Amino acid sequence: YVPFIQTDVAINQGNSGGPLLNTRGEVVGINSQIFSASGGYMGISFAIPIDLAFSAAEQIKATGHVSRGMLGVQVGAI
Repeated sequence: YVPFIQTDVAINQGNSGGPLLNTRGEVVGINSQIFSASGGYMGISFAIPIDLAFSAAEQIKATGHVSRGMLGVQVGAI
């Protein structure tokens, strides 16, 4: 589960990855995706919270990868 920040910032194909700023100019997220049926901006976009981005960066620096949770279940035919 990633608690994305929903915003109305215009994000189009090719310009994700930029900072999401609050009214004080502080970086609060990284613009990452849009909700769109056509592939273009429709008024709803999402950003990765900056604390989650920093956590992932620290994990990559320390171990070379990001650890993800898992359920520990197996799927099989009945």
